[in-house]
Amino acid sequence: MSINDCGMSSALLDHLLIPVGVELETRGDLVDSLVGEALPRSLDNLKNLSNFTTVQIYLRRSLSMKFSGPNGRVSTTLGTSQPDPTDAFEALAQLDTSKTERLEIHYGCPPSWDLLNQTLLSMVELRTLQLGGCGDLYIFIDALQPGASSSEVVSCPNLEKLTLSLRSDEEFDIMGLVEMAAARASRGKKLRTIKIIDDWGADLDVSELKKYVWKVEREVRYQ
Repeated sequence: MSINDCGMSSALLDHLLIPVGVELETRGDLVDSLVGEALPRSLDNLKNLSNFTTVQIYLRRSLSMKFSGPNGRVSTTLGTSQPDPTDAFEALAQLDTSKTERLEIHYGCPPSWDLLNQTLLSMVELRTLQLGGCGDLYIFIDALQPGASSSEVVSCPNLEKLTLSLRSDEEFDIMGLVEMAAARASRGKKLRTIKIIDDWGADLDVSELKKYVWKVEREVRYQ
């Protein structure tokens, strides 16, 4: 089921009971100040989708959030001139993401460290984190570092694979990634795979990183 020009997705989702297997998609255009009010704040009425295992966030020319699992999918896309990651992560922080196994974030920059940390701490079953073309990757990497929060809890304790797509307009210092991987390995939370993608053949020495990760992959898409 697809609903276009639906400005208040949150109100719609609050009053729907979605049967197993249905895919619900809402689209609309809003002024920037109303975007946060239109994003889903609860999936309580979507009983059959409560166990969503994949969350996708897109922050380019629009703000899109997609939730999917074995029983169906819900997606909300809001046209806005300036997608704000804070709106997306504030909405996500209010949902039960304890069974989420895959999180994808495409484009845009992370929200505040505190909000990002709060979001990741609740994702105890997360296995895969994919960051595609995001700015300020260091904030994401720092949030995954054990001991980064006052609680000393390891965020995403079951994380197995981290994929980073680098941006050509930002320099990337791999040592921050090495330090995070080493700290997780020392806590018994060694990552299985870190994959680094770029489109210009960045000169990165991954030899040190390989000491703390089971497998390091590089992919150059275009040269």
